[in-house]
Amino acid sequence: MHLAWRSDRGTVTAEFALLLPVLVAVLILAVGALSLVSMQIGNSVFVGEWARSLARGGDLSTIVQQVESSRPGAHASMVTGDGVLCLKLSEAVTVPLWSSLIPRLEVSSCVPIP
Repeated sequence: MHLAWRSDRGTVTAEFALLLPVLVAVLILAVGALSLVSMQIGNSVFVGEWARSLARGGDLSTIVQQVESSRPGAHASMVTGDGVLCLKLSEAVTVPLWSSLIPRLEVSSCVPIP
């Protein structure tokens, strides 16, 4: 009886060739997600500082100029009511591949008005 042996030669190379593009895509998406999280955290910090500055009597036009100079493409808006001052920052996402999924990041911060 003669058994025909199938060669496994080259299967590791073929599996690696299939897996490599998937690993690269996952890595690119992960780096993009970290960039989005970094943008969101930075925006949260800025909005909190600006809202506190406005609550202490800062000038809105100065704050808007700071927003526009530090965050190109960002838009700031302010809402007051019920003893609370809210500042909202909307910024276009500039991270490749993610900008089509999430076109804008929005952050808001509210502080009590004395």
